[in-house]
Amino acid sequence: MDKSLSSTLSKLHRAVLKPLGFRKKSATFSRERADYTELFNIQASRWNGPWGRSFYVNCGLTFRDLPMEFPWTYFPNTQWADRIETVVPTAPKQWDYSENQNMTQLTERLGACILEASEEFAANLSQYRQEYLERVERILQYRQGPKA
Repeated sequence: MDKSLSSTLSKLHRAVLKPLGFRKKSATFSRERADYTELFNIQASRWNGPWGRSFYVNCGLTFRDLPMEFPWTYFPNTQWADRIETVVPTAPKQWDYSENQNMTQLTERLGACILEASEEFAANLSQYRQEYLERVERILQYRQGPKA
């Protein structure tokens, strides 16, 4: 991750997310809620270079009362995870930026999308929880193989 994006994430955390209870570890923001933890990870594109830079936003949930079975491999320690645009349809699939641009607009948009995703999680937590339970059931059935 380049210095411009790293600095932008630190500013976003200090100005917007930390006052709302989010912690920051590297490029991941997390917040503890009553029954779950929400996580937002900024994943730099592997194709970044002098021709352009971009990143993706992964979001995830862990449920306190459920065992951590089959966590998502691309977003460790989450029971449910996906890209932010699946939770916030207006969010970009790919966040483009350059080191020379003013990052204020990008910071505001990213913060707004994270907060909107957080509200969506809270409003529809039972749906995300059910998706996780169904995923666990599918994996267990697959591992058991066909029934005779």
